[in-house]
Amino acid sequence: PTAWLDRRGAPDLAALLRERGWARAVVKPTISATAHNTWLTSPATAGADQPRLAAQLAGSAAMVQEFVAEVVEQGEWSLMFFGGRFSHAVLKQARPGDFRVQDDFGGTAVLAQPSPALIAQAQQLLGCVEAPLLYARVDAVERGGRLLLIELELIEPSLFLAEAPEAPARLAQAIAEYLS
Repeated sequence: PTAWLDRRGAPDLAALLRERGWARAVVKPTISATAHNTWLTSPATAGADQPRLAAQLAGSAAMVQEFVAEVVEQGEWSLMFFGGRFSHAVLKQARPGDFRVQDDFGGTAVLAQPSPALIAQAQQLLGCVEAPLLYARVDAVERGGRLLLIELELIEPSLFLAEAPEAPARLAQAIAEYLS
């Protein structure tokens, strides 16, 4: 679940959390990379966090999402697809005491094999995009055997090619097919 916040708005963060019934939430810019300006809030801290939200909205639109505990408890999947075909996946883990999985914040990523069901669900998510995709990265967590989409990366430069030795050749093949 996501609340989309316009740059011109300044919603009451505590009221938003109360209305949605969220015990914890993540605030982040709508366009960002590497968890830049991404932070946690809660009903207990929302009042103190209000100026931070106002400052963020002065620079860009933002989104507030219910905190997904599975990111910390199980990790976040990144499934790479080249030319519409599954290539490889990594499981990203946050450093202890943090929720961000990016290596800039101490997170790690290891090559991992998702179940065929998760791959099929990620493929289904890609089917929602009408344009042909040279590559895509589906960032999601698993909840009860189902993928919960965190981000659909379509212009992401980080495809975890170093973690999967065969992946660069698969990407090169997808590029050749895309260009032909």
